[in-house]
Amino acid sequence: MAVYADFPYYQDFYCGTVFPDAAVFRTAAARASDYIDNVTFGRLTGSVPEPFAEQVKKCACALAEVTYSTPTETLTALLSGKSVADYLYSICLRYLGRTGLMYRGCD
Repeated sequence: MAVYADFPYYQDFYCGTVFPDAAVFRTAAARASDYIDNVTFGRLTGSVPEPFAEQVKKCACALAEVTYSTPTETLTALLSGKSVADYLYSICLRYLGRTGLMYRGCD
């Protein structure tokens, strides 16, 4: 299993502030990476194509933060009519929607 974003990227480029240290981030990023593998149908398990590297890293950081969002943010997302699964999928669409990585059809 690949972890698509590391703690220095999270702090320096994504400008994230939710995670206090690398160990906590690594756990959340591993779960986020598993979810990305699921919605991209395993297309990234070998390696991330260079044109999509930045989008995949950003997506991993955003998904990781969702697991540590405040109860108010989670409740707001759910009250907007979305399930947690829909909310996670919408994050992936934001970052990976135009890459073709989430394409469900045949090549």
